Amino acid sequence: MDATDSKALGSSDPVAGPSASLDTSTNTRTNSEDTLTASPTTRTAPGNNLSTGQEVKPVSSGTASTSTTEEKMYEKCPACAMEEKPGPPKRKKKESWVLCESCPTWYHWDCVGKGEDLSLVDKWYCSNCLRDHPELAITFRLPTRKSSRKRTQSNYMALVEGSSADPNKWMKIIQNKPIAPDRFRRMKGADVNLQWLLEDDNAMREPIVIEEPHGLGMRMPGWTSDAGPSDKSIDFDVDDVTKIVGGETPVEVIDVASQSNSPGWTLGRWAEYYSTPEAERDKIRNVISLEVSGTPLADQISPPKLVKDIDWFLQYWPPTKRGKGQYPKVQLYCLMSVAKCWTDMHIDFAGSSVFYHVLRGAKVFYFIRPSKANLSAYEK
Repeated sequence: MDATDSKALGSSDPVAGPSASLDTSTNTRTNSEDTLTASPTTRTAPGNNLSTGQEVKPVSSGTASTSTTEEKMYEKCPACAMEEKPGPPKRKKKESWVLCESCPTWYHWDCVGKGEDLSLVDKWYCSNCLRDHPELAITFRLPTRKSSRKRTQSNYMALVEGSSADPNKWMKIIQNKPIAPDRFRRMKGADVNLQWLLEDDNAMREPIVIEEPHGLGMRMPGWTSDAGPSDKSIDFDVDDVTKIVGGETPVEVIDVASQSNSPGWTLGRWAEYYSTPEAERDKIRNVISLEVSGTPLADQISPPKLVKDIDWFLQYWPPTKRGKGQYPKVQLYCLMSVAKCWTDMHIDFAGSSVFYHVLRGAKVFYFIRPSKANLSAYEK
């Protein structure tokens, strides 16, 4: 993780969806490759609609039974047979049901709950699924904490402004975690093309790293050719972005501590903040969503050829509307970050693939593999 106040410019172009961007950053970013579909935990009995832990008397027809005699059979679950003793069946007083998230099969909570509180269960799996799939685990919600003591009124404005949040909290967490080095494939720019995408079964399934831009067919501000800069120093910074795009242009600025928007910012104000010495800045702030399509800056940026070859906008958007400016402006993003910036763990919109080019400074990415366990933890 970069902790120096280096200025960074780069680009971020989506490879599987319409978007690209120029990046100025020294921040931390955590990404996942797949979209997340929350799997709600269902707490309803067959033929009924109820909330967690509600008492019901389910019958196979889905209608209420009016009989109260012991001889009237109630609907059984797969675990009932293991509990029943010889003699007439005994109706359970509380027939709450729980659904296995894997099978899915319904069970009486009285049969499988082992005395635990159903309202605290988040995801539940039957014993068969737990045996056959060791990676599964029953998870629980945190219990609601109740206290009779007098509570201090929260200052919500302070929370929004980030004064009560720690801007370095993720830095501290990361420092105490074992981070495995990446094993992503290193590729030459000339090999990242449509043929690779069509013929390599592993293409676009994991991140790749292109250490030199030569052969990508891309262009960035300050470059004399698509081979990249003539030297490692780029004579292009945030002041140049402001001059080209316009100092009065509104910009969305993120307060890093609270990960919330700070309203009322323009590019001119951002450039002034960016050039302020680190010790004199009021907060750590970040810009990650300045879209520059349709501005003079866009004329100095060209995404890699592969990005353009599979860009939905370039391939399918009607040229007549494109010429009138009637198109989704999600093509070219300029990211500008000061030292110690970080972005909260997230999944890119629609699970889109993104191409980043760091023009100046450094940017650290932390990737989490989208396994079932990791996605389940992310949901919480």
